[in-house]
Amino acid sequence: MAAHEQENQQGDDASAQRSPLPHKVVTEILAYLPAKSAGRFRCVSRSWQATLSSARFLELHLRRANYQAAAGRPKLFFSPTDEPSDDYFFYAWQPGGAATKLMRNGLLLPAPLTKPLHGLVLLRCVRSGGYYVCNPSTGAVLPLPDSRVPSKKTSRYPLPYYMDVVYGLGYCSATHRYKAVRIFSKEEVNSVDAPCCDVFVLGGDTPAYWRPATSKPPMCVVTEANPAVFLNGHLHFLCRYDGGILTFNVRDETFGSLPLPPCPLGKDPLSLRTTELDGCLCVFSGGDPCHVWLLRDYEAQGWEQLCCIDRAAWPEPQRSQLQSRWIAPLCLSNGANGSSSEKKIMFGTGTCKVFAVDLNGGGVPEILFQPDEAIAGSFHDTYGYPALGLFEESLVPVGRDIEEMVSSSPVMEAWFHVLKWLPARSVSRLSLVSRAWRAMITTNSFIRSHAAVHATRPRIKFVLDPLVGSFSDLDEHMNGTFLYGLPLDNPVQCSQPCHGLNLGRWSFGDYLYNPTLGVSERIQQVKRDAVLLGSSIALGYDSEVEDHVIVSLAYEEKNMATREYKLRCDTRWLRTDDDWCPHDPPPRPVALDVPPAYVNGKIYWVVEPMLGPESAVCELLAFDVINEEFKVMHGPSWSSHGGGRTSILELYGAISMAWFDEEKNVIDVWRTKDIMDGAWCVGCRIELDKFSPQYSSREVMLMCADTIDGRILLNTGRSLGYYDPKTAALETIYTVGKPQGYRGFSATTVQDSLVRPFMKWWW
Repeated sequence: MAAHEQENQQGDDASAQRSPLPHKVVTEILAYLPAKSAGRFRCVSRSWQATLSSARFLELHLRRANYQAAAGRPKLFFSPTDEPSDDYFFYAWQPGGAATKLMRNGLLLPAPLTKPLHGLVLLRCVRSGGYYVCNPSTGAVLPLPDSRVPSKKTSRYPLPYYMDVVYGLGYCSATHRYKAVRIFSKEEVNSVDAPCCDVFVLGGDTPAYWRPATSKPPMCVVTEANPAVFLNGHLHFLCRYDGGILTFNVRDETFGSLPLPPCPLGKDPLSLRTTELDGCLCVFSGGDPCHVWLLRDYEAQGWEQLCCIDRAAWPEPQRSQLQSRWIAPLCLSNGANGSSSEKKIMFGTGTCKVFAVDLNGGGVPEILFQPDEAIAGSFHDTYGYPALGLFEESLVPVGRDIEEMVSSSPVMEAWFHVLKWLPARSVSRLSLVSRAWRAMITTNSFIRSHAAVHATRPRIKFVLDPLVGSFSDLDEHMNGTFLYGLPLDNPVQCSQPCHGLNLGRWSFGDYLYNPTLGVSERIQQVKRDAVLLGSSIALGYDSEVEDHVIVSLAYEEKNMATREYKLRCDTRWLRTDDDWCPHDPPPRPVALDVPPAYVNGKIYWVVEPMLGPESAVCELLAFDVINEEFKVMHGPSWSSHGGGRTSILELYGAISMAWFDEEKNVIDVWRTKDIMDGAWCVGCRIELDKFSPQYSSREVMLMCADTIDGRILLNTGRSLGYYDPKTAALETIYTVGKPQGYRGFSATTVQDSLVRPFMKWWW
């Protein structure tokens, strides 16, 4: 019996040793962990998930995990300033330590614009122009809609449209909501168009979009280079020309103003910048010397000059090492011995260097950090945008993006599947029903689903005015209505549709069209020093990144007698590139008189036979859009043909070529199922002499093949007809009379699509 009682006592002691820690103690321990480590413990149980996601724990973790930063040892994060690759990351650094990997960087030259707001930072991609709310601790990134090329900055947006926009990120303590705010204005001081303010609320339960602020901003001019600073419940926008600071109350969305500090003699007021420093609003000047002011007393609006730094007085090599287009104060830090009594100002540069100077502005700058060779990527000077920023450990979510909200809402998901069946123009009109619908319709998933549903037989439209994107359906003219189109001596050469867009070449320039929505956008020409001797431009689609690409090939040198040439290649992705990017030239010259064609991820050109190495057979040049590589392919043999012309296009889902024999008035259509093996065969021969004289091989063009019955659409500029390869019959579906002065029409095939050139959304 005694032995049994002793055994029970030992069991009770073991149970006591195995008893869990009190819930409060566990919470306190987890609050000191980095954000990613603490976030992983949410997977332990549902109760831990609820506790570690609660507002109380998020606030506690924000204080506990950043105690070192509060003690004068701030954390910074940065990324390489060149083009990102698969092994590029964001890095974190703290004085006295080494740089560590933070999160993978999939953005194009991200610039941290704001100080961390409960861990959230507003980023701008310098290359693409888009804005993102990011939590570097967790790696969460939320793209802000309509931020790459805002609709209100396009000339097609209903007037007034604006030239300048500035963004900011704020927090409303009453509703515990984060708000992205942007102000549009015009550069002209005497402009009669008042600025406007949009608000985007993060973390809502339904799909959100930009909405007008409760009140309207006063007359002002803002610039994108001066992002707003959040402090004391207000966003602060630095205004140009009038020399003031526009304040925006994030809670009630009203506006106010603050004066600027007195600008030193000889200083340009336009060189001033704003930031937050030591918990105060800070204004500093660019150039030399650099003046730094703090608004210590916010209510009294009294400015205090903190220091004046003359970089020209720095000795070498510090002066050369710290040269940069962007230099800004980051924070106040402790001295070298860690003493809080020896405060210094920590600055960052556009090359991701960090240095500190004394508060009096004198002495030699102390370089605290510069990226080493162990960090992948290069650190060139940025375009005047921040290259690094402060970083806080935080579990605060950035909010769900629109696609996540749609998938989690049964009502919105139902409307998603209803609206995708409607024509693109009807969907465009219905986007005005609500902001939730507009947000849903602009998502990539909806555009992709809508395109898949409407991938039926091609529609035919006439080009009425290529400058404004005016098109007319063929059905509108089947009753004999006369078509006042473009004359044949100045036609628009439109490509086949490429995932909803058409590329058009006209004597006045190159354009991108969505004929279904009636949208056109002129393509900016490539900036070249040499005089061009002709060019070819093509449109393709990268299915991996879901983006269109434009490829430009231009001759800088061309000599038919010696067969020598110099060909330049440039590419531009519509959603990610603001400008053209040079690319390695192709291994063969291209024929400028044969428009290129896009088929199944590749763009094809016919090789110019009069330049470069001689070939006994016709050759094609193929550009793989995903891999960005050129390859030379063998085409059909034209040895049995006399004089004529050729074209290349997509038929039946594959690349095809057509030979127009002008002597025999026939068209041979060559097809291949596998272009890699070089096997071509004549799919059909169209003998035009059997039909009306208006069908001549000198004028007729092949436009497309019907996806249902396989008939080939022919276009002469005055007639449209379907040729049936099975029966050798031709059905004319449209023809125009010949009123005096009328020369013909320009027609194109289109796909019903919501894709817009350069992703400019105006509704």
